[in-house]
Amino acid sequence: MKFNAGNFTVFAITGFACFIFLGGICYSWQEETHIWLSKKMFSVLPPYFRDITKRDEKNYRLGIQEGEELFPDAATGDEYQPGIFEQRGMERTISAVQQLGVLMKRKAPAPQIAYQMGLLERLIEDYLEPLPGEDSGFSPVEIAGTRIYFEDDFEEHVKKLDFLFNGYDLLNYLPSALAETMDKNRRSALIIYDAYHQGKGYEAVGDEVEATVNRTLNLIVDLYYTTDRQRTSLGGKMNLTESLGLERFHLGKGGTKKMDIKKPESPPPTPPPKKPEVEKK
Repeated sequence: MKFNAGNFTVFAITGFACFIFLGGICYSWQEETHIWLSKKMFSVLPPYFRDITKRDEKNYRLGIQEGEELFPDAATGDEYQPGIFEQRGMERTISAVQQLGVLMKRKAPAPQIAYQMGLLERLIEDYLEPLPGEDSGFSPVEIAGTRIYFEDDFEEHVKKLDFLFNGYDLLNYLPSALAETMDKNRRSALIIYDAYHQGKGYEAVGDEVEATVNRTLNLIVDLYYTTDRQRTSLGGKMNLTESLGLERFHLGKGGTKKMDIKKPESPPPTPPPKKPEVEKK
């Protein structure tokens, strides 16, 4: 589907209402796309995480499907705000990483870890979608309208994308890595959205889209390798706050008010087995 400036105004206004008010229907990658993107990383994950997702694929997929949308958090009134999206996305991503560390530290059952992996991956993939930032020159209505065209084309072409694994980097400061990747993806977004406004469409920006996907998936792989390295080097004594430079993001205390995160709830305990009832004679 190509962007056509002639029908943009009506479509964008309709799309914008859909974008803000209809929940997850209009403004996220499809669940199937999230699952497909995660599959692209499977063969290069550390064995620990690869085995968990392989053994508990059902819970892993469930986490992807049930991941909470970011966009409702990025609206004030009826208008999407890129700055709020960036802030809330950072907070929620750091919180999700901390939750994964809590589960691993407690040696939670594999299904719980698999589920959290699914939640985390969906969140990062949504957060790092190529979207214009606040200083892009695109209005919220233009972003919303163009995005519907772009995502429709993305769904059509997604299976042609290629994941390029560049080795892995141990992350020393996760907030910085997220911000750097977002910055690069937003620069790509300017190229992508400008092409749509010129009526060129997806064919003109396929390589740029693929670059954003590769950056995002590589960051997720780097995150898993960093977490796994700490798990093995510290004998399971997880301290992601220290190893990923998250000192500023305290769990419900200290830090900046904007970035405070609620302490994650403990995983629900496994219920004790029921005693078999003995039939009275």
